[in-house]
Amino acid sequence: MYMNVIVFSGGVGGVLECEVGWFPCQTEDKCVERRFICDQHPDCLDHSDEWNCTDHNVDNFVDMLFRKRPDEDSEKRRGRCELESPPSVCRCADLSVFCESRRLTTPPTPLPLLARYIDLSGNNIPRLDASSFTPLPELRILVVIRAGVGSLGPGVFSTMRKIDEM
Repeated sequence: MYMNVIVFSGGVGGVLECEVGWFPCQTEDKCVERRFICDQHPDCLDHSDEWNCTDHNVDNFVDMLFRKRPDEDSEKRRGRCELESPPSVCRCADLSVFCESRRLTTPPTPLPLLARYIDLSGNNIPRLDASSFTPLPELRILVVIRAGVGSLGPGVFSTMRKIDEM
């Protein structure tokens, strides 16, 4: 792994001075780029670039809690279904398939070839494999929030070449 590091010797009064955007390690004459502070990878020998960091689990939770979810407005979407043969267990609107909270243990098959948005949130789907999905060449968004996905098999997204967000 490549690390951006600048080593300076001789700071003013024994204190290392780093360029703007760089962090001085506490016990060595080394400056580390600020973007590497609190990244859960020590870049300073004394790990001082990882000191006084917040709990990453809390940060991730708060980020998830306040970030707009891709499925947030799904309940409001009531347009006419434009897909051929959507799964009967799911709701369809426009080019979207909503299979949220249907007690699914696998994605429903077959999913419509032209689907652009699929919501599988709130189910219990422990593993996604390449066989979990029919080819979905137009899929842009796959929502798996709280879907119980614990593992991904090889090639699971190989037929989803246009996916932008998951």
